[in-house]
Amino acid sequence: MSAKVAERAGVSRLKDLQRRAALGLPAVCVPVMRADESGLPVGVQLIGARGSERSLLSLAAELESSLGGWLRPPD
Repeated sequence: MSAKVAERAGVSRLKDLQRRAALGLPAVCVPVMRADESGLPVGVQLIGARGSERSLLSLAAELESSLGGWLRPPD
């Protein structure tokens, strides 16, 4: 991926995040695995309805514990 494409993707994600924040939707990202070649973490983003923070965090905690929890950075 070129730097220009990566930058556009990052800007697109940032704009998406800003839209969700403006709508008041809670979101959390849960690490689930590492990419094989790069060792970079791969996560799942969960987005809930307005006011569902407790349910969303409970779901994120269950998902994280069932998938092994926090991933230590590679050496």
